[in-house]
Amino acid sequence: MKHFRYILKQMKHMLYYPPEGERDLMKATVRSIAEAAHVSPATVSRVFSGSARVSPQVRAQVLNLARKLGYHGLEGRNIAVITSGNTFFGYDSMILDALQQELAHRKFGAILIPAFSLSSLDECSIAGAISIVYSSGLEKIWSRNWAAPLVCINTTGFHLDGIYQVVSDEVMGIELALDHLFQFGHRKIGMITLSANPRQVRGLSLRTETFQRFLQEHGGTGKVINIISFTRAPDAVRALLNAGVSAIFAVGESVGLPVTHALKLFQCRIPEDISLISYENSGISELLDPPHTTISQRMERLASSAVDLIEKQLNGEHDLSDISVDYYLHRRDSVAPPKQ
Repeated sequence: MKHFRYILKQMKHMLYYPPEGERDLMKATVRSIAEAAHVSPATVSRVFSGSARVSPQVRAQVLNLARKLGYHGLEGRNIAVITSGNTFFGYDSMILDALQQELAHRKFGAILIPAFSLSSLDECSIAGAISIVYSSGLEKIWSRNWAAPLVCINTTGFHLDGIYQVVSDEVMGIELALDHLFQFGHRKIGMITLSANPRQVRGLSLRTETFQRFLQEHGGTGKVINIISFTRAPDAVRALLNAGVSAIFAVGESVGLPVTHALKLFQCRIPEDISLISYENSGISELLDPPHTTISQRMERLASSAVDLIEKQLNGEHDLSDISVDYYLHRRDSVAPPKQ
């Protein structure tokens, strides 16, 4: 204990004591601002988070006092990134990585907020939000609760409330993959998707509709199977093999691996026995045996376009438009002509 007191005594000579003019700035907290504005700390937090549940008069009063007191949480450079959960792999991991790099490059901070914990936004100071949740719904409640601009990646926007979307061109992506398979002579193709709630995912329904329309227009046949978990991949692959397909299209960044595993369980060689095209899973697809031919969402462009829309709104621009981003085809070794 004596030793501990001695350390504290020595540390006093190392602590930084700001000049008198700076001390008041350091004292500014959410609670002190609330007391000065005669509102609750929760109200101050809602103002800083951009919550819509605060009157314009109270918002202006709180912000003016915060500036006068030198509150350091008003830099306004934090962007909330709203995710579907706390586990990130495949698409979530790739788009998060691209967003983190883009936000850092533009001097924004990133705050991860799971969709099931949106109420925690009231405790943050944010300039805007980007949603990577793959299902619709958030756009309908956002403006009733928060005033900060929202951009949705790969899901629905809501222009009446100034909520824009940045999406991968799903029609182009599906047609790109199918055209590649058709060039190799495939006419009977199976498609495997992964979703626990396929009807709520706009992109998934568009992918399925495009797949069916393309085959019908080009004289092909096919079968679509949705699985709700990776463990169902062997059942889906078995059903497609029994249907006599010559190629499988694994739709989704996380679907290629379990489909590859299932094909090996059935001793099907890729591409000698069956061709496989999947979605690009960065750092994995090119390392598989054989390396997968894939279509790729351009994550960097999705991220930069989303941040562009946020910055434009923060700069007072509001006559904006949704943005569509092209897919890219990686030609590798998992596609060959049908087995004779």
